[in-house]
Amino acid sequence: MFWYQIVKQALLHLEFFAELLDLQLYPISSLRYFDFDKSMLRSVHKKELERTAIMLKRMPNLMLYIEGHTDQRGDEEYNKALSERRADAVKAYLTKRGIEENRMEETWFGETRPVHDCNEVTCTPAMHQLNRRTELRVGKSQFTYSGRQKKVDVM
Repeated sequence: MFWYQIVKQALLHLEFFAELLDLQLYPISSLRYFDFDKSMLRSVHKKELERTAIMLKRMPNLMLYIEGHTDQRGDEEYNKALSERRADAVKAYLTKRGIEENRMEETWFGETRPVHDCNEVTCTPAMHQLNRRTELRVGKSQFTYSGRQKKVDVM
């Protein structure tokens, strides 16, 4: 029961700060990492995605932006498709947990946004690992709870 109280308090604080700051887009702290040439979720990341699903259910005005990345080994076209499969794996997992598909948006970067540029330096296996990831960001939806589009001020 104790862990439930901690998660509940964390979600309340997150909701408060999101509304207080009215941020358009901000990252969720944890990343999902993948094995070389794989798009299967690791069990440790499934637990993290469970928390993300709880947050999204409690805050229906949030959108989730899923960004897929790969390391720089392999050709660019293959890596773009691999980053798509990785983002799809995260989206499919959250959809099975009851998050509506229209609240999630995917972007696939392939090898174009590495944490470590392995074309510039010789990367260790750990450095390659940090490049094989999906990043999650949340932002306010442009739709209200009733599904009607809000007026948005554009600068």
